[in-house]
Amino acid sequence: MTAKKLTVLAGLMFIMGCSSPKFVQPDSPEHVAILVKQAIDHQDLQQLNVYLSDAMKGTLSEVDMSQLKDFSATGAELRTYSFLRMEDEILLLDIVKDPDSNMYKVQDIIHVPEESRTMFDQTAPLK
Repeated sequence: MTAKKLTVLAGLMFIMGCSSPKFVQPDSPEHVAILVKQAIDHQDLQQLNVYLSDAMKGTLSEVDMSQLKDFSATGAELRTYSFLRMEDEILLLDIVKDPDSNMYKVQDIIHVPEESRTMFDQTAPLK
């Protein structure tokens, strides 16, 4: 493993170790993901609802939480993606923070195939 990967891994471990609502606030996509993971791990549906949009609140059940916990048991990886729609094309930008410059940079550009675009249609009902 390279030194850069080890540094990123150590940083993520530190964040996860210190991630309680007292320390981590839902003020960035990364922090929201950490807090959601923590709520899932603790099977705390009420706390999970705090981090959901109004349209999403109340749509998950205890059964859903149990299924999410099963997913969570196999480990987790935190990534940040930005959605970019250009005319009839959709791209996902995999964004990372460069530790050298302390700036966010795109590490990968993923073209979303036409058959998968309905996942990103905001007018579709929640499933």
